[in-house]
Amino acid sequence: MLAACFQPVPVDPPDSPFVLFVGLRDGYKNFALATQALARLPRHRLLCVGGGALRETELAGLPADVRTRIQHLGIVSDLALNTLYNQATCLLYPSSYEGFGLPVIEAMRAGCPVVSVDCKAVMEVGGHALSVVPGNDPQGLAAAVLALHGGDRAARVTAGLSVAQHYDWQRTHDQTLALYRDVATR
Repeated sequence: MLAACFQPVPVDPPDSPFVLFVGLRDGYKNFALATQALARLPRHRLLCVGGGALRETELAGLPADVRTRIQHLGIVSDLALNTLYNQATCLLYPSSYEGFGLPVIEAMRAGCPVVSVDCKAVMEVGGHALSVVPGNDPQGLAAAVLALHGGDRAARVTAGLSVAQHYDWQRTHDQTLALYRDVATR
């Protein structure tokens, strides 16, 4: 259940700050945009979860100092992912198209701010809790990440926790079951 898996927990701070990228990295997920933002964040690492191993084509053309700060962690348990969300500066979610964007809710539920581009579905899910940057703006993404090291972080975490409360698997299950029962009795 999402509510039980993802939540704020006390964690040791990471050795160096990092942004988290969760999921596939192909096409509209804009991984290249994330790496361009990373190039403007010399103190940060980019940790990737899921989406398969990093491919040479994803790293091609990146300066060596950027390449060495990108790490693929593979598929991790929900507990490990929750820890990563709690340690990350933010979830970097530059996807230009989504059906929903589940990592956005997971991150907000864990108390992790979300930096995204202006994708309508993600903006609908995350609402006012997101730090939204116009699409294809690596400098804007980097600036939004850096703003989280200041006073903006606490406000984004509080807003994210509030928004995430509206997404509950049990309520979704109950409402879906009620709909099926209603249709079955017609």
